[in-house]
Amino acid sequence: MKKLWLILLITFISGCSSSNVSVKDSLQSKGKKIGIGPIKITAQKKSNKQNTDTVCICTAQSTEKAFIPYLQQAGFSVIDLPINDRTNNREIMRVADSAKVDYILTGIGIVDIVGKSKTAYMEQLTIQLQDMNSGEIAASASFSGTSTRPVKAAGKIGEQLIKKMK
Repeated sequence: MKKLWLILLITFISGCSSSNVSVKDSLQSKGKKIGIGPIKITAQKKSNKQNTDTVCICTAQSTEKAFIPYLQQAGFSVIDLPINDRTNNREIMRVADSAKVDYILTGIGIVDIVGKSKTAYMEQLTIQLQDMNSGEIAASASFSGTSTRPVKAAGKIGEQLIKKMK
């Protein structure tokens, strides 16, 4: 009986997650520039608006940065675009175009903010790589899970993205 409780406890603590990645066959990463655009993060439950907004902004920034090594491993030259999560789509495309990137990574996510320390756990994360020349979505990925830190969720997507592109 103790073993059963231990197994259930470990399963509960570790959380479950899944990710799905789709990459077009035509996506070429070698020698291509990709701009890291905004990942807009919202809280699953709104509590103290100011604290929630701050946590969401910081979580978005760390999630964006977490994709950089994976994109570099995939062969992209990565540019961190000077864009925040409140920038409208037209301005995002203008900045990406002026940086002469071939692709832009953008995304949305939902976090669960827990406790007095305002710890954020990624519930859902969806990203897309848009071809700046054609406007097509060259790759998309989604993650859903519980009790997963945002950077780890980005890592799960990043690892699968690399596998699909090689």
